[in-house]
Amino acid sequence: MGSALLYRLSGIKFNQTLRWVFQGVIRILPAVIILTLAFTLSHVIGELGTGNYLAQLMVGHISEKTLPAIIFLIGMAISFATGSSGATVSILIPIALPMAAQMGLSLPLIIGAVISGAVFGDQSSPISDSIIVASSAAGCSPESHFRTQLPITLSVATMAFISYLLVTTVI
Repeated sequence: MGSALLYRLSGIKFNQTLRWVFQGVIRILPAVIILTLAFTLSHVIGELGTGNYLAQLMVGHISEKTLPAIIFLIGMAISFATGSSGATVSILIPIALPMAAQMGLSLPLIIGAVISGAVFGDQSSPISDSIIVASSAAGCSPESHFRTQLPITLSVATMAFISYLLVTTVI
């Protein structure tokens, strides 16, 4: 409302202000839909006890030492596919934390694996708002920015993956 008033005082017509408002709504709508669906899915996952169920299935089949690295890879995949770190965290936390608790793993370590996997996609996915905003600010296409960003994020992700494998041997 305040912006509209400032625009009007600056001589910008109301029709132009409305056009900008609708363009903004159209641009943000996909992110709102993704986050709404992710939070809904997160709630359903928590209510169903998916994390505890998966933990029971995994006990004896995977090593506790590999779980943080596996969670990290799953977080990378979800965030890359959705382009949203927030959606990834809301989907993975209700699954990963009960699994970690049941396997006796450090919860902060698992939270770190979830968040770092989620950030990977936010910085790497061609549909991520971070990629789109950064490319716009740099004056290049999102595809060009994606191609230059991916080698950097993949190298850091490789180091993080190795670190998650190593840290569980120390703990």
